[in-house]
Amino acid sequence: MSDRRPFLPEDLVRARRLSGLAGSPDGRWAVAALDELSADGKSWDTNLYRIDLAEPAAEPVALTADTRKKGAPRFRADGMLGFLCEPDAAERRDEPADEKSKEKPKRQLHLLDPSGGAARRLTDLPGGVQDYRWSADGSRLAMLSAVHPESRDLGHEREVRKERAERKGTGVVHDGWPLRFWDHFLGPDFLHLIVAGGEGENPRDLTPGLAYGLHDPSLDLSPDGSTIAVDWHAVGEGRRLEAWVTLVDAESGERTDLKPEGSVDAFGARFSPDGRRLAFLVHPREVGATGKQDLVVRELESGEQRNLTAGIDLWPAELEWIDEERLAWSADQGGRHRLFVQRTDEDGARAVTSEGVVQDWRLLPGGEAALAGLNRFHAPAEVHRLVLDGETEPLRLTDFNAGFLLGRELATGESHELVGADGRTIQAWEVKPPGFDPERKHPLLIWIHGGPLGSYRDEFHYRWNAALFAEAGYVVVMVNPAGSTGFGQDIVESNHAKWSDVCYRDVMAAADKWCAEPYIDETRTAALGASFGGYMINWIAGSTDRFRCLVCHAGLFHLPAFNGTTDLGPNWEREFGGPHWDEASHWERNSPHRNAANWNTPMLVIHGELDYRVPLGEGLGAYHALQRRGVESKFLYFPDENHWILKPANMVQWNREVLAWLGKHLRDE
Repeated sequence: MSDRRPFLPEDLVRARRLSGLAGSPDGRWAVAALDELSADGKSWDTNLYRIDLAEPAAEPVALTADTRKKGAPRFRADGMLGFLCEPDAAERRDEPADEKSKEKPKRQLHLLDPSGGAARRLTDLPGGVQDYRWSADGSRLAMLSAVHPESRDLGHEREVRKERAERKGTGVVHDGWPLRFWDHFLGPDFLHLIVAGGEGENPRDLTPGLAYGLHDPSLDLSPDGSTIAVDWHAVGEGRRLEAWVTLVDAESGERTDLKPEGSVDAFGARFSPDGRRLAFLVHPREVGATGKQDLVVRELESGEQRNLTAGIDLWPAELEWIDEERLAWSADQGGRHRLFVQRTDEDGARAVTSEGVVQDWRLLPGGEAALAGLNRFHAPAEVHRLVLDGETEPLRLTDFNAGFLLGRELATGESHELVGADGRTIQAWEVKPPGFDPERKHPLLIWIHGGPLGSYRDEFHYRWNAALFAEAGYVVVMVNPAGSTGFGQDIVESNHAKWSDVCYRDVMAAADKWCAEPYIDETRTAALGASFGGYMINWIAGSTDRFRCLVCHAGLFHLPAFNGTTDLGPNWEREFGGPHWDEASHWERNSPHRNAANWNTPMLVIHGELDYRVPLGEGLGAYHALQRRGVESKFLYFPDENHWILKPANMVQWNREVLAWLGKHLRDE
C-alpha cells in the first residue's frame, strides 16, 4: 500500500463537518449545513446544500457559496428555508455608522427558496437572532435576541447600544450571579423573547426589562402560534442555578411557570403536534447523588404528567414528537449515541440505530423516517435517511468527505468489556493502527474523557481524534470509567463525590488489562485527558509512576480554588456537599494538589485563556508544581481559545505538540 495517503493533523481540519439538518414539509428536500476550511485556513465557512430525497444518488446542490457563517436551517410551512447568517457587505453598508464601527455584525434570520434564488434577510434586530421557531402555518415567528434590560422596546434598544458604544471607560459593574459562562462574561445585554409575523415583521419584545433568565435556552412555539415554551433559569439557594419550563403567551407576554415538584430541573420542551401536550427533560438537583435524566410528557389542560423513561436505564438528551402518540429521542448507550422511538402509552423504547453516533437528527413528514448525520471512528458524519421502525438499514444520502477519505485507511474501534473497580464491568474502546501487526510491540495511550458525565463513543471527533493518534503508531484505549453515561445509572453514581477513587481504579484496571496484551510494550505507556479527564491526569501524577509521560488539557488541579473561580461553582457544590469552606474534607480529599509532592512523571499541560469552565489558574497551578519540583514539563497556552481548541491553526498546533511530546517519551529506544 505504498500509495496510501497518511492521516495528519493538517488533514483533520480539512474534513468537512455537518453542523445542521432540515427536512422540507413536503418531504422533497433535505438541507445540510456544512462547515469547510476557509481559503486562508483561519476559520470555517458554512454553506447550505440541498439534497434531493426523491433521487438519493443525485449530488447535493449548493444553495449558498460565500464565507459567512450560517446555521440553524429550518423550513417554514410554505417550503421556504430559514437560516441564521451574518449580514453581507451590502446589508452592512445600510446600517447606521455607529453600529458598523462599534459592534460585530450579528446573525439575522434569512429566507431562501430551496429550488433556487438569492436569500433575503427577514430580521434586523439590534442584538441579532440566536434561535427561532415558526408556528405550524408559518404566520408567527418566535425568536431569541440579545437586548439590554434598560431598553423600553426594540426601537429604544438601538439608542441604548449607541450610548454604550460611546462610553469612554471599559469597566463593567456586576452585582449578581452568575458572572460569566463558558468563555464570556454575562451582560450587559441578555437574551429576550421576541415575537413577530412570519416574515419577521412587527417584532415585539415579550420580556422587557429581563436580565438573567433566558440563559442559552431551548425554544418551541405551539402549532397555533399562541404559546411559546422556553427554558427559564434563576439563581436559587446557595447561588445554584435552577431551570424550569415556562409558557409565554405570544400576545400578552404573560408567563406560566411549569416548575416540577421538589428539587428538579426541567428543560428542552417540545409541543405535541396537536398542541395539547408538552414533552421535556427533567433532572433532579438533590445533593448526594448525580440523579438520572428522564423524559416527561405533560397534559397542558390537566397538568397530569408521566415519566416515560423512568424504567429505561438511559439518559435522553434530545427529543421531538413524531405524531400525537410517539416521540423520538436520542441517548448514549454502550459507547454509541443512538436514536430511539417510544409511544407515550408505553414504558419501553425501540432503537432505530445501532452503530456509531447519530447527530443533528430531524424527523421527516409522515412519521416514518428521519434525517441524521451518522459518524464513526473511521468516517466523518454523512447524511442518512433512517426508517423509524428500525428494521431497515440507514440509507446514506451524501458523500461530502469522499475526497478526504480517498486513499486513506482510517483506524476503526473495537469495543471491550473489562472488570473495573469493585468488580464492576466497564467498557473501553481500542483503536489500533492501520495495518496493525500483532507480532510487534506497540506503545499504549490511555485516554480519559471529560465530564465526568459523558462517554467515549464510536465517533469521528474533531478535537480528540483517536484515528489520528492510531495513525502515528499508537494503540489508543479510550476508557469509559465510573461516571460515564450510557452504561446504566449505577456506573454514573459510582463516581459521585468520589472522583479520586473509583474512576482512578477503573483507569488503572484498563491500563493493567492492555499492558498484559502481547502486542503492547508495557514500558511505553502514556495517559491523556481533558477537563475531568485532565483532573484524572493530575491525580494519576500524584498516585503512580507507571506512565512514561502524561498530557493534561484543561485539567482541574486545586479543587477549593476551582470552586470559587469556575463559571458554575455553586452547582459543583451539589457534588461535594457544599462550598469548600464548609465541606473542606470533600474538596481537599479529592484535590490533586494535595499529592503534588509526589509528581515525577513528565507532563504536557495545555490551557486556553478563555476557559471559564476550568479557569486558566488550574493549568498554571499544575505547571507551577511541575516546575517547582523540577519535573520535565511544557505549558501550551492558547490566548484565544476556551475549554476547547476550535480554530483550525490552533487545532493543528495542538495535535502536533501532543504528538511530539508523546514521540519524545514513547519512542522505541
